[in-house]
Amino acid sequence: MPPAPKHKTELERLLNANQFDRARLLAADVLRKNPRDGEAWLGLARSAVGLNRLRVAEEALSRAEGVLRNDHRWIYTFAIVDHYVGRSGRAVDRLRTLIDRKAPNALDARIFLADVLHRMGRRDDVRTLVDAGGEWTQEFRGRILSARCMAERDPEQGAVELERLFRGPGDVGQRRNAGFEAVAIHDKSGNYRKAWELATAIHTETSAKYDTLGLIDGLDEQRELLARGKPWFEPRAPQTDGVGFIVGMPRSGTTLVEQMLDRHSQVAGIGEYEGIAVVGETLKHHGAWCRGLGTLDADTRPPASRTATSRAHARRRLRASAGSSTSRCTRGGGCPRWRPSCRAHAASTWRATRATPRSACSSPTSTTATIRGRGRPRRSRR
Repeated sequence: MPPAPKHKTELERLLNANQFDRARLLAADVLRKNPRDGEAWLGLARSAVGLNRLRVAEEALSRAEGVLRNDHRWIYTFAIVDHYVGRSGRAVDRLRTLIDRKAPNALDARIFLADVLHRMGRRDDVRTLVDAGGEWTQEFRGRILSARCMAERDPEQGAVELERLFRGPGDVGQRRNAGFEAVAIHDKSGNYRKAWELATAIHTETSAKYDTLGLIDGLDEQRELLARGKPWFEPRAPQTDGVGFIVGMPRSGTTLVEQMLDRHSQVAGIGEYEGIAVVGETLKHHGAWCRGLGTLDADTRPPASRTATSRAHARRRLRASAGSSTSRCTRGGGCPRWRPSCRAHAASTWRATRATPRSACSSPTSTTATIRGRGRPRRSRR
């Protein structure tokens, strides 16, 4: 058998080391020289999955289909993409194909199949897989799935098994997942003290230490850039006027600042705003957060910008439709004061944004927004 090409060996090494960005660059370099290299397309797809750039991964897999259609790695990677873009039924079919063929990655395929079925709510199928046993149930991920099935029949015993997996040897991330599943079972069962103690132990043993000095260094770098008084980058999206965001840690005063600005006749505060979270998810989906913003293509940037601003303007229109009455609602700071009445508050519940938390403590960061009524936009930050 001839030796594998050097780039194939290096791609595999980088992917196994989770160095997805370097693997992506190597695959792209190979494809510039040979656009028909199936291994490079597969490497690009696998690195894109690692970077959560599912659209890129799907395109790369499609390009490799003619060469690697029956390759077990191609089938498995496409199953991952299918599942995460909402085609879980197709993912199940691909994984069952690998299992039936007894492919080299059949064990991984069986574990992933059980997880996909669990997330699809097909618990009977998961129990059937677990009850059938096999080598995969002895692997750490398989043991977590077995404990899940046990918890459905006997929550207390399932929580004990999941906690045992957390406290034993194994990958830190997988141990952490097992531990927090046990925490959720305790919490649901009303064992709040046990849930609290276990969650505290998980954070103590598995969380990375908070790098205060590293955070300060990053802030100092940002201060130096801001001190220049002019942009240090080339804008890649159209300028948006009339919208400003107030962003800060929970309970840091963002709501107070927003309410103070809202008293100005030309500023409309719109309360807690989920548009930033939506944009954040878009950036993560394309693998661009947080250091890859410059890699966003022209087809991605404007829609992401429009998503943020369109929802903000929708809230502004909602305010305008509330009428001229500005009687204060007695439900507290979570209710914008311009609502016509508490009854209107209870009836409308901001139908367009009912999923948005009103309390800043319900999310890692608190984001409010203001919209300038006319004239030059006022940008507010915290």
